[in-house]
Amino acid sequence: MGVIADDVEKVFPELTRDSKILSKNEGKINKPMGNEGLDVKTVNYVGLIPVMIEAIKEQQKEIETKQPTQDVGSGQLVGGKAHIDMHSAFAQNISDINNVRVFIQLQGDCKGVYVTNITSTGFDVVELNGGTSDVKFFWQAISGTTN
Repeated sequence: MGVIADDVEKVFPELTRDSKILSKNEGKINKPMGNEGLDVKTVNYVGLIPVMIEAIKEQQKEIETKQPTQDVGSGQLVGGKAHIDMHSAFAQNISDINNVRVFIQLQGDCKGVYVTNITSTGFDVVELNGGTSDVKFFWQAISGTTN
């Protein structure tokens, strides 16, 4: 891994220092050095390790808080209606009820369905056009973040 010393210096000036290379140019650098040497900026990589570890920890926390949570299950319409109770662990992780999305996969023929009355504990599934079927379905509820 490499970093640009000038970029590190802007944020952590204590981890950089100005140095001078005094060895003869052996064709590796196109600039002739002469006796005065070549001015370079170096980075203390060992000192950079704890900074990078903390940054990774902070980033991981942010990633974890933005991960959506989900609950899944199955249900069945009875006379065209069903109420689904979501798992309590999922309900506890809902930060904003407006951010919950429910998906239904029907397992038979009916007039179609819609989801209504979504709360932190459950939701209703209702058949369209006053349908009265008893079709089974799978469901998935996802609670994400707004960011």
